[in-house]
Amino acid sequence: RDYLIVRTTIVGLNENKNKSGFVEWILNSSKGGEKINLFDDVLFNPISIWQLTDELGYLISNNLISSEVIHIAGNQICTKYEFGQLLLKELKLPMEKVEIGSINSFKDRAKRAADQSLDCTYYQNKYQRKLPSLIETITSIKKHYYEKY
Repeated sequence: RDYLIVRTTIVGLNENKNKSGFVEWILNSSKGGEKINLFDDVLFNPISIWQLTDELGYLISNNLISSEVIHIAGNQICTKYEFGQLLLKELKLPMEKVEIGSINSFKDRAKRAADQSLDCTYYQNKYQRKLPSLIETITSIKKHYYEKY
């Protein structure tokens, strides 16, 4: 049987009101005037849930399920701090309470690598796909944020 394993780093807005993800935490903290620390020593290359859906739709509709593992994420690496700052700036939300933090300062955290980025070169070359930049990912979240709220 053909299969496709997709490794990704998605960001977006959670439809379940009882759960809060990374983006909601940043936005709700800013709107509530809460102080938060965002890591400047953790790297990732986020893609929005809507952009990932487009890529999966492309693969499925073109019958490109070819028994492999692929990485689909944004094409630009940033820190969690840079992501949060850009997100708040684009949504014109307060950034005063956002502070630079370090993953090493959290003692009870789950053990994760500081570099959580994915190399998507194989996917982009094989399928001739251009994955989104950081600003394109933020713009996707912004569009859906305004639709939702």
